[in-house]
Order: sequence, then structure tokens, then C-alpha cells
Amino acid sequence: MEYYARLGTRISDLLDECGFVYCNGGIMAKNADQRLTASAWRDRYADWIERPDEDRILRATIFFDMRCVHGQHRLVEELRQDVIAKASSSSIFASYLARDALRSKVPLGIFRHLVLESSADGQKVFDAKAQAIMPIVDIARTQALAAGITATGTLERLHALAEAGRTDKGDAQSLEDAMLLVNEMRIHHQAEQLRNGAQPDNLIAPATLSPLERDYLKDAFKVVRSGLDSLRRNFAGGIA
Repeated sequence: MEYYARLGTRISDLLDECGFVYCNGGIMAKNADQRLTASAWRDRYADWIERPDEDRILRATIFFDMRCVHGQHRLVEELRQDVIAKASSSSIFASYLARDALRSKVPLGIFRHLVLESSADGQKVFDAKAQAIMPIVDIARTQALAAGITATGTLERLHALAEAGRTDKGDAQSLEDAMLLVNEMRIHHQAEQLRNGAQPDNLIAPATLSPLERDYLKDAFKVVRSGLDSLRRNFAGGIA
């Protein structure tokens, strides 16, 4: 166990040095509570699924995206098959996932105007990660888990949902396009901040975009809102 403690700490330290900063909630390999045996992980997943609450759903949204990066892939695949089978059979768990996703505030008014917040320097901005990218991740995850789909990446989940007939192919493609568009804007924004010696963030000012880009952005937010409305109708009992 001492070996894994040292390994987990080393991995966490390297990730922090690369820009993946330490998790404030302690969800990282250097935390002993996140280094468990396969059977212990099964018990933990079962607890999250069978007795969901706000904290368990927060952790589930992280750990259901597990991937094997080294070692015995069989252990991960067997665990994945087991927990996704449990998740897909629990409508209550899917409802909790959907309601968690519906916390997102899409910054688009009813007349297609952007509803923005003021940043520290007074600019009108939106949070590209929290208000666009993460809602799409949550939409794909909730639908995929409810359908028993084992894919983990957001785009892979959207493709699998469309192929399985669990979501309209056009809707899946629109969500993919929206995610790629906003993520490209986010990367461009952060690259510009680094060039200017600033700390990169996710706060984009639409005033810095071209009129065409702003129209595309509004279309992307419309797609996100439609996806969240679908979660509300199909999984959250029509309420947030």
C-alpha cells in the first residue's frame, strides 16, 4: 500500500505541474480514500446509485467517466459493466443526475440576447466551461448511463446514443457541434491570455467576438438549452 501511496502522490504532483491543479475536494490519487480495491469500488458505486444525494451525484459525475490508462484493463471493464448495469436500472439515480445537470444557467434570453455577468475588470462575460461545455458533458453522461451505454467520452457518448436510437441523430450532432465551437473559442481565449502574460480562465467576453461568432454562440446556447429541457422532461420529472 505504501507503494501506491507514493505513486498516487507522484502522479498528482506531476499533473499539478502540468496545469491540472490539485482538486480542492481531494478527488485525486494522493488521497488514500481514492485508492481502493475493485470490490471496494463496486461497493462505493453501489452506494452512490442506490442512495443518491447531492454529494454522491457530484462524485458519480466524476467517477463514471473512469478510464484505464495502465495496468489490467479487464479490472476496469468489469467494474464499468457492473456499475453501468446498476445505473441504467435506476430511474431515481438518472433523475438525480438530470437535476444536477439542470443547475446550469444557460446565458441566453428568450429573445436570443446574451445574459452576461460582469468580470473583475468590468467586462460582460460568460463562463465557457460552466455554462456551455459542462452542460453538454452532463447531458451526454445522463442519457448514456440511463441507456446502459459504456462509452466515456462526451462525443463518443453522443455518437453511441444516436446509433442506438436513444437520441435524435440531428440533436446529437448539434450538441457535438456546439461543444466543439465553444471549446475552440475557449482555447483561443486562453492562448491569447497566455500570450499577454495573464492567467488563463474560462470567462469569454462576447464583445471580443465577431458578429458571426456571436450568432454561432447564440445557436450553441440554444442547442444546450434544448438538451437540458429534454433532460427535464425525460428524466427529472419535468422539474429542476
